[in-house]
Amino acid sequence: MNVQLVDSLVEIVSKLTPEDQKLFLSKLSHRNIIPLAEQQNLTSEEK
Repeated sequence: MNVQLVDSLVEIVSKLTPEDQKLFLSKLSHRNIIPLAEQQNLTSEEK
C-alpha cells in the first residue's frame, strides 16, 4: 500500500475526537478490516 496514503490516514484518524475514533474503529471492525479484539488493544498512539 502507498506509504504516503497510509501516513495521511494515520494523521487524519489521530486528529479525530475519542468518540469519533471509536466510531471509526467500529466501522472498520464491522467490515472485518480489523478484528474487534485488536481494536480493544490499540494504544492511543496507534489510534
